Amino acid sequence: MTSATSSRHGSAVTLPCRSHGLVARHTEGNPLFVVEMLKHLDETGALTVREDWERSLTLADVGLPEGIRQLIGRRLERLGLTTRRLLTLAAVMGREFRLSVIEALVDVGEDAVLDAMDEALTASIVTEEAGAPGSFSFTHTLIREALYTSITAARRVRLHHRIASALEQELSPFESRVAELAYHFGQAAVYKSAEKAVDYATRAGDHAATTLAFENAAHWYEIALRAMDFVASNTAATANRFELHVKRGRSFFAVGQWAPAKNAFEAAASLLDPAEQEKRAELLVRLAETAFWLMDVPALRKFAAEAQVLADRAGRDDLWADAQAWMASAMVSDGDVLGAIQMDDKALARAGGIRSFGLARTPLTLYWAGRADQAIQHGLQAVETARASEDPPFLLYALQHLGLSLSGAGRFDEALRVFNEARAFGKTCGALPLLARATSMSVAPLLSLGDLNGAMARAFDARELAHRVAFEPPLVSAGIDLLMIFARQQDPGRAETLLDETAQAVQKASGWHAWKWNMRLSQARAELAYARGAWDEAVQSATHVIDQSRSRHRPKYEALGLVTRARAARRLGARSAVKDARAAVDVSRRLADPPVLLDCLIVLLEIEGTDALLDEARRTAQKIIRAVSDETLRSAFLTSVGNKAPRIRAT
Repeated sequence: MTSATSSRHGSAVTLPCRSHGLVARHTEGNPLFVVEMLKHLDETGALTVREDWERSLTLADVGLPEGIRQLIGRRLERLGLTTRRLLTLAAVMGREFRLSVIEALVDVGEDAVLDAMDEALTASIVTEEAGAPGSFSFTHTLIREALYTSITAARRVRLHHRIASALEQELSPFESRVAELAYHFGQAAVYKSAEKAVDYATRAGDHAATTLAFENAAHWYEIALRAMDFVASNTAATANRFELHVKRGRSFFAVGQWAPAKNAFEAAASLLDPAEQEKRAELLVRLAETAFWLMDVPALRKFAAEAQVLADRAGRDDLWADAQAWMASAMVSDGDVLGAIQMDDKALARAGGIRSFGLARTPLTLYWAGRADQAIQHGLQAVETARASEDPPFLLYALQHLGLSLSGAGRFDEALRVFNEARAFGKTCGALPLLARATSMSVAPLLSLGDLNGAMARAFDARELAHRVAFEPPLVSAGIDLLMIFARQQDPGRAETLLDETAQAVQKASGWHAWKWNMRLSQARAELAYARGAWDEAVQSATHVIDQSRSRHRPKYEALGLVTRARAARRLGARSAVKDARAAVDVSRRLADPPVLLDCLIVLLEIEGTDALLDEARRTAQKIIRAVSDETLRSAFLTSVGNKAPRIRAT
């Protein structure tokens, strides 16, 4: 962990890395301000008592350091009384402010206002926006903060209300002022016009959501909810509060902030009348979704089961199917892939197809079971429905599974296009955890085509992003991919530290896809052992992969385990090598994953080469080449095949 350091009384003090964002945002690199801010954080212990906070710290959390307040105060004291008064009003408006609003609020003449701004400009307290006469901003955010906090809270809320009322009278397009109105009426809600604060903040949140600015949307809905505390309590107010909690929860969910999403949905549920069973069922489905991503399988089962009962009573087949899908997700977490597929089939039959986020997991489970054609069919339907629904997380989730299914069927150009869309869309809507997941999954086609450098770069990208948002699944998955890449690059020594880290993460994930990660990790161990020349260890790890993949119905890893064991057994001179190689080819033929089939054919060719096998391997390689238009990937694939089996000519 990195840290920030300050010095107090001659001793170095190391502060947590969470100070970096606060210091950088508010000091803007000013050396004096940096020193004073670090001293303040150290002396007040403002960070150490808030280590469990998820959100970024603000000046409101830690307070303005007294040293900075004095530095700025001395500069402001040199200004005239009218200038200081107008700057204080401007500070209430924000870092940026317009002269027209100030003029509407003060009882001094135009010349006096202009003189005050000239004085502030000369003193470098404010700057005027180029090309926009009358639009100003404070030269430093801490100057604005010092002015803003120099007046009482009572005066501040009244000034916010006066500013909001003045903004309502402006002739500029209303849409451009909604956020400003929401902010100022929101700050003044404790004083008056709370209903306006709720209205404008809700509008600002809705607008932010339509532009995919979901974190902003959640912020505005929170402003509206705070203002609701000052609105008279009645049935309509309760309904409004309920809708705001739901909207806030959906906004958090859209960007992968599942813990606050869960809190928002639970807050909404607490407002429901016992008779409102349909709404409760909808919320329970939402809570099941958040429980899944929070890796809380017991809560997932509880919420989904309750939702299913209520949906059945209400005659809501769509909600029943959603709840069923999340029950199936719990089964997947336990490793019962076929059981989950059966539950999904019932859900799809009742819902009439993939119509929701929860059901969009179906193609992934089919892909795991080796049913590529079905996975692609359902994946295409999921993406089409998600596009029509205008539900960003649904679309991002569906795209990932379609990309993986296409890759597993050897349709690489299509898979790469889908993954590129998923990654671009994830960046646009700010869903960083799901973006990390999409990035991790997009390693699959690169790895299959033997582009180890490209796959490694993509896996590192996924891990870096997963680290940043503290989302374990893509961290583990990309880590396992890297272990396999190191093995296939014949560089097993590079994997030692990562292997220990990944193994510990898999151990901690017990109860949530740990079976899948354990299987993949065992395959990585087998390949690493083979790369080190530890044939017995490779056989042992590969045997675990084979046993687990058969019990969990994962034919791809059964084939990979068999072919790795065949390679190691051949090195040991064991007769079982040919049996394993033949079995690997049989499994991979049913799987219809061309690169896996080609690897298995190459190993069998090494053991008992026949013209028929060689012809099949060449046809398989040609099929792969025809599905790849990118010259870099074609070259990587040809090089990879040439290194493994020079006799195969994929032309």
